[in-house]
Amino acid sequence: MFAQRSVPASRPYLALVGLAAAIAAAPVAAQRTLTVPDQYSTIQAAIDAAVRGDTVVVADGVYRGTGNKDLTFRGKDIIVRSANGAPSCIIDCEGSTADPFRGFLFEEGETRDAVVEGFTITNGATLPGAISDPFNGGAIRVRRESSPTIRDCVFEGNSAGCWGGGVYVGFGGSPLITGCVFKSNTADDGGGFFSWMGARTTIEDSLFVGNSVNTTGGAIAGFGGGGGLDIDGCTIVGNTAPFGVGGLVEFGNESTVTHSILWGNSAGAQVATSGAAVDYCAIEGGHPGLGNIDADPSFVDAQQGDYRLAAGSPCVDAGDPAGPFGGVDLAGMPRHLDGDLDGAIVRDMGAHEFGHVHLDAPPAARRGAVLTLDTTGTSTLMSVLLVGTRPGEQMLPPFGALLLDLGAPWAVLDIGVVPAQRHVPIPGLPVGLRLSFQDLVFASSSIGNTSNRVDVVIE
Repeated sequence: MFAQRSVPASRPYLALVGLAAAIAAAPVAAQRTLTVPDQYSTIQAAIDAAVRGDTVVVADGVYRGTGNKDLTFRGKDIIVRSANGAPSCIIDCEGSTADPFRGFLFEEGETRDAVVEGFTITNGATLPGAISDPFNGGAIRVRRESSPTIRDCVFEGNSAGCWGGGVYVGFGGSPLITGCVFKSNTADDGGGFFSWMGARTTIEDSLFVGNSVNTTGGAIAGFGGGGGLDIDGCTIVGNTAPFGVGGLVEFGNESTVTHSILWGNSAGAQVATSGAAVDYCAIEGGHPGLGNIDADPSFVDAQQGDYRLAAGSPCVDAGDPAGPFGGVDLAGMPRHLDGDLDGAIVRDMGAHEFGHVHLDAPPAARRGAVLTLDTTGTSTLMSVLLVGTRPGEQMLPPFGALLLDLGAPWAVLDIGVVPAQRHVPIPGLPVGLRLSFQDLVFASSSIGNTSNRVDVVIE
């Protein structure tokens, strides 16, 4: 049952009307968006037509065949993203050891402004073989000083003949992998991810589950040659290797592993490192380092693949109390929340931050229609629903992070009690406008949380 609202039904509508007036008075920045398949029949055709700073948006569907695999940015710093996220937009590489294909190749010096976002990449495969790059990186291969950003992607069912069943990075570069899922990928080493030879890769807020190898590093492997790995806020569970380490293995690099969970990986130890600092992690069997714990993470339902932290998990508010602060987790929750409602914002361990409320809404709404927003979670908390016109981030101690840009038009939309359901009439807002909604919730006047942010596009 949702709580009855105690505010006038007209308030949300009037708030949005006020936003509409503010938006009309604001300058509009020019941007160029190329769409697939409306404007271009394949993803590669849109990439080829794009120039630096452009965005390629790929509609829902399954993409196969020439022009939709072995994709390359050709050195351009552009964004290639799905319209509605990885579950709805799939790149099927149709690869095999006899006929190898990957999803993407980055090897022309792309920077972190070259972004791949919101795809499921599956059935990528390389030739069989050892060590040489033709045999590495089942879904994405990154090399030659390239440093793309790979965000909110799912890598599932890919394979490499040698290293990196999901993603391989080698020979320089500093890629960023954030908010990704690596599931059921295979290789000789590094079933989910592999890095070596001067590459310095950052992996944040990601889940590695069910990956396997023929040798070591069921989930992640780094094999020296300079560079290293910086792993923060990851959950690494249920990965397997017949020798050495089922979870994470790292040799010869000055790497870091923080705020992560390594649990239920086999065989051998969960993690083996040489020169890496491992701190504020939950590691089965324990591991030396500052703030590490050996305690069952208490997932919501690991058997069903739900690796969120349950209430009372020892990983809640168990991170470094000094920060750093900011960012979002794998599910889009603010990265720093007061999970135990003691008045202090402390980072959790693992890919998911424990939050007391969750906000849901459809991804789009038509002008003149009624938008329904559902706030669920810990009952009796007071919910203040905010709406803004531009995403952002600012810390709001002691509650957490607001993911709205308060320098752009915004408004208080509604006030209620969790659980709450709002039915909001949509006025004549500009088509294509993206509204951002977030809950600020109170357990008392000085203790509370923030929810995830949901974005709704006006059609």
